[in-house]
Amino acid sequence: MEQSRQEKRLPAWPGADRLIDALDKVITNPRHGPAVLLVVEEPPPGAAGTAFLHGLHARCKGAKGHLAPCVLLTFSAPTPDPHTGTSPGDGVDSVAALADELRRRMPPDAGRLRLPTHELLMDTVRAGELRDVERDRARKLRRHLHRKRRAAVFPDWFSEEVGAAGTSLPARALRLVARAWSSGMGEWWFGFRVNRRLGGRGWFGTWIEKVTGDPDSDFFEAAERLAPGAREPLDRDQALLRALLDDLDTALRRRFLLPARSRRPRFVLLLTADPDDSTGAAAERLRKFLKNLRQAMRALGTRGVVAVAHLPPGIRHEANLPDPLPLGKASEKLVPTGRPDAQPGGKPIEAVIRAPEPGSPAEDGNAEDFLAAQPKLTARSGSRLGPRTSLLLQVGALLAVPALLIGGWAVADLPGDGGGICPEGQWEGAGGLSCIGLSDGTEPFRGLSDEFGPLIELIAENNARAEEYGERGWQVRTVVHLAPYTAAMPGPGVVQDSTLAELHGIALAQRMLLEEVGRDDARDRVALRVLLANAGPRFSEGPRVAGAILEEVDAEGIIGVTGLGQSREDTYRTMDVLDAAGLPMIGTTATADGMLERGAQQYFQLAPTNDRQARVAISFLAHTPLLPASEVETEPDDDATDGADEGTDGSDGDNGVDPDDGVGPGADGDPAADDPPTVPANAAIIVYDELDIYSENLAAAFRDHFHEEIGDRITDVRYRPREDVHGEVEGAYSPDALRSLGEVAEHVCRHMAPERSTVVLWAGREGDLVGFLDDFSRVDGCDSRLTVLGGDAVANALVGEVNPVAKHSGLTLYYLVHAIPGTDPRTERARLFNRTLDAWAEEQRRRGDAPAAAAAEVLESGGAALGWDAMDILATAAGLAHRTEGRTGDFDRSAVSTVLNTGNVNIQGATGLLNFRERRVPVEKPVYVVRAGEREAEIVLSCGRFSAGVEDTVWGPRDVPCPREE
Repeated sequence: MEQSRQEKRLPAWPGADRLIDALDKVITNPRHGPAVLLVVEEPPPGAAGTAFLHGLHARCKGAKGHLAPCVLLTFSAPTPDPHTGTSPGDGVDSVAALADELRRRMPPDAGRLRLPTHELLMDTVRAGELRDVERDRARKLRRHLHRKRRAAVFPDWFSEEVGAAGTSLPARALRLVARAWSSGMGEWWFGFRVNRRLGGRGWFGTWIEKVTGDPDSDFFEAAERLAPGAREPLDRDQALLRALLDDLDTALRRRFLLPARSRRPRFVLLLTADPDDSTGAAAERLRKFLKNLRQAMRALGTRGVVAVAHLPPGIRHEANLPDPLPLGKASEKLVPTGRPDAQPGGKPIEAVIRAPEPGSPAEDGNAEDFLAAQPKLTARSGSRLGPRTSLLLQVGALLAVPALLIGGWAVADLPGDGGGICPEGQWEGAGGLSCIGLSDGTEPFRGLSDEFGPLIELIAENNARAEEYGERGWQVRTVVHLAPYTAAMPGPGVVQDSTLAELHGIALAQRMLLEEVGRDDARDRVALRVLLANAGPRFSEGPRVAGAILEEVDAEGIIGVTGLGQSREDTYRTMDVLDAAGLPMIGTTATADGMLERGAQQYFQLAPTNDRQARVAISFLAHTPLLPASEVETEPDDDATDGADEGTDGSDGDNGVDPDDGVGPGADGDPAADDPPTVPANAAIIVYDELDIYSENLAAAFRDHFHEEIGDRITDVRYRPREDVHGEVEGAYSPDALRSLGEVAEHVCRHMAPERSTVVLWAGREGDLVGFLDDFSRVDGCDSRLTVLGGDAVANALVGEVNPVAKHSGLTLYYLVHAIPGTDPRTERARLFNRTLDAWAEEQRRRGDAPAAAAAEVLESGGAALGWDAMDILATAAGLAHRTEGRTGDFDRSAVSTVLNTGNVNIQGATGLLNFRERRVPVEKPVYVVRAGEREAEIVLSCGRFSAGVEDTVWGPRDVPCPREE
């Protein structure tokens, strides 16, 4: 009762009713929204702000105990110890005081607060016995920490009881186990568990990697730099704060056997400086502590803390905190955190309010009424049963489950529900091996390849930077990258199609565009966030993910979608959902003609269509001597047509072409000039999957243009992809569709035997090409020499650990590419893209995260440059929409759609000139034919418009005209 009479009343400032109500909702809803930092700004001596913090502190305590764990930490001027030179009030002791007070102030029935990581690092920081140790510090630190843990778990009396157990066989066995455990096995097991919990991609391992550049550091080797006597000490304050925040987040996670956690509110930290300190040292200590706290909160994406700090104006300016808001506006800023549907974690919400100045109205009737009616924090709702009763009921229910399952198994199949492994905003994909849905980079998709890791981290950093610009007055909008991030059988090394390459371009373009925003004093540019959307393997979950995107359009300020890089039926359905909602789409690597023919009013495409690529490819074949002359100048055997449709006009395919015309083997300067004479292809085998929209469309384009330019000696080979990836019924394929890639290899070999001047036009997917080549090399009696020309998807076949050209000595592989600015930078924008890509690769090498050697081939495939250009287009359209709306900040996706549909975007991209005035794909978009090599690729043809003044209209030494678009 004595304490309650001394409690200080919360001041009823104007608007305080709404602010306190919002704070109450934030504190009592720990699983919704990120952490909060509220700053009360007031010049010294700051009596009003101090009263506000004391009032909040009193509000958290009820008649029967604490309603929320709330700590008021007052920083005073340090008093250095004459022996150590440190101060009792330094950061280490401040964090320790916070932890101790939080343990003491847990609400009733909320359980005991455990802070294992904080305690581990605190013992490390205070390990005085390592002060004079110079060698083998990591091992000695592990031993020191293990002994402290062992002493806590097995006190001295246990050892005494073991020693006095007698000489019986059980007693000797017990002593043997205890001796083995204490002599080294227990220490090893302790080290293993600590490394498993804190090493790798955990917060400590990530922090150490950023500080030291070592991605695989042992915990104890890194942590010894936190102990006394370290040669190169790490930031102890930052480590302890991150450990404490991580433990507090863990303390709020629900566990089945820990029902007390469901009653826990957020942890409240109240920070102020001693008002009686006239030297400014106390305020300086508060400034340093607040700086470390903000860094830790942002790095971890913590959600478990509400921090309220009382600061003078000077510190706010130095810390680059946002400008003060009226209390009503500040309460609105906190609303997303208190909302039931707000996403947890992420960047903390920061708001600044200003205490009433002396002489201004300091009381408000509405606020007084509110505080009179609700003088205390509303206790967090939970079960009315006590923790022990809840635990007994849960254990009983758990024990009943096996009986129910056994009984149910007798009458029905009980499929599993996947275990709920995905974070909010995501759901399990088919098979439960991956997570589908949305992510801002802070919660990567389960099943994602490890190669995405650095890019996902970069996206998260870029998004945090965009939010900072928003707080400083720039307009912020969101772009979604919709792509298949996970494969059907995900794993650490499985990269899905061109998604990795696209994300390189998107992440680096976002960073570059944000740098341009920072230099825009007029604030005409718009800062773009990137939201990642996993559509699942082969876009199987695309329509559902599109629905999830539309649910976030207004809340996230989404103005456009990039990606859609696969030409599939599910991609079409996804486009229909987005198009109906008026959301602009910028397609990247998809090329099937149906993407444009579908008629979506909001869809714009960057990659050239299959028809344009096929025309360029056939022009190359018609004018390039790259195949040996046929040994048998007869028509193919009509009986050898299993699984194939063959042309019948008997054309010899000569077409009046000079064998020395072109750039293929046998041309001047070519390494193969001494080989037997070569001729252009006069026959083609087209391999494709008829149920794959991309494959079937490219095959049809190859067939039509080969017929127009060369002749009718065409053999169609339809095949079924491995493991029936389409999920279609057996009868969906043509009866003559070959059932395996081995059958395709045998069929191709049989048709090429009499026709040496035959080229294989590969219209299938890249993964199937690799399997086909392996099977072809094993066909008995077949010439190993093979010439293949494939579509743009073939570039992804070079991503694997083994280059097909290096593996198969008789293979000559050509493929089509949208853009390769790294090899052929025609414009300054392409050169900028190239420099940015090189800088990123160097940055990765310095951090020890250098990509695999094959990653260079991925980036040269064109996907990265197309991702870059997609971001550039949406940033330009957003800026135009912002200025068109008078810089009021009211523009949304409809304004961006208007800019794109009226053809107002006309920019120079890395892949060429980008405008949509004439149609929904840029006219004369560049196309390359590239010859794959064992070490590097060689451009053998380029056609298209690179800029307003740079265009390739002819190719080759004989100036063959490039195919033009009608």
